[in-house]
Amino acid sequence: MFQSTTSKKYALCLSGVVPLILGFPDSAYSESRDNRTPHSQRPAVTKPSVIQRASDTNGRQGSGDSVQLSIDVVGSNLIDAADQHCRELVALAQAEGHNPGSLCRDSEPTFNTGGSVPEVVIEEDPTPAPVELKEDVLLIHGFSITANHDCSEYWGAQQDAINTWDSEDNQIRHARTIGWYGATENCDVNIPDDNPTDPSPDPLEIGYEYGIDTPISDIAYELKTWILDNYASKGKSVDIVAHSLGGLVVRLMLENWGQELLVSDVVTLGTPHDGVDALILAPVCWAIAQCNDVEKGSDFINNLQHNPQSVIATQWTLIAAENDQVIGEATGLGMESMEGPVVDKYEYSMDHKHGCSHIFGLFSSIGHQDLQGDAASKPVHECNIFGFSNGTVDNPTQRILNAID
Repeated sequence: MFQSTTSKKYALCLSGVVPLILGFPDSAYSESRDNRTPHSQRPAVTKPSVIQRASDTNGRQGSGDSVQLSIDVVGSNLIDAADQHCRELVALAQAEGHNPGSLCRDSEPTFNTGGSVPEVVIEEDPTPAPVELKEDVLLIHGFSITANHDCSEYWGAQQDAINTWDSEDNQIRHARTIGWYGATENCDVNIPDDNPTDPSPDPLEIGYEYGIDTPISDIAYELKTWILDNYASKGKSVDIVAHSLGGLVVRLMLENWGQELLVSDVVTLGTPHDGVDALILAPVCWAIAQCNDVEKGSDFINNLQHNPQSVIATQWTLIAAENDQVIGEATGLGMESMEGPVVDKYEYSMDHKHGCSHIFGLFSSIGHQDLQGDAASKPVHECNIFGFSNGTVDNPTQRILNAID
């Protein structure tokens, strides 16, 4: 509305101001375009230079100064009058309820008169760049006949290696140890204690104390609840590294509740994906619920889904040892890709040892407990039949880092 009324008034006022200041009659500015002399018929006009200072063509001194002064005075009067009319128009618009904003010149323009150009100094932004964090890595322990683990000893140097700092000494990746037995110690998180939604408040009830008779499905549910509360509900994804029975807990968790979680990578270390032979289990944990679940051919093992996924694509990496005397050979790689992302698999052979020696039996092949903890971070040699090293291969900790990076 203001553009359609006030701008017209501004134009009308200026059409009256300009001739008054310059001393020309109104008729000189009201001449119609039809009555004007065509450009081709107008005489040539030589305009005085505003920077002419010395003398004119007749040699008269000072005439350049008078011309310059006249131009300055006329220009100053024209600007002052335009400013005054602009302020009047703004006041008129404001009186009519409009807000024209800052239309008028409120200070004298400044010009560079030939001096040196000031140096422009651009100050650096003092705000530090945000630290780009990697996903947290959750370390899930395995079975214990005493229903107890010390997470600090269980993971040791492996946890230290997964924790990552950048060049500015900012920790950009955290490895967090998760305990799921009621009596675990020195874990960053203990699921039975830290889940406020635990359905069994009585510590004597199975499902809260988490002993060796606690069903794996109960542990998987509680782990899901904790990850959902602390990560997925906040839009955060995680990586998981699980040893032995812990890998089956994670596998069942993603099978049943994967569509509630954000899990990028899962690495299992010596996990009995295909179950454990009864002959291996019998001397260790006969008639114990968790042992019964993992027995080869059990309903639990037979019904497990292969390559379960979360809301985001979950990449599985299976690391096993041929000389695994706890779960047996081959079962550590017993999960197939099916229709999901290709499952990466790696098995340490009988030739892989922490050291080679021509003295028979001095070094044993990589086994179940060599896949986690301090041992997993030691160099692994590929030994030949003469007891000498053909070179080293990635140890389990290095393979974990390769998988989650």
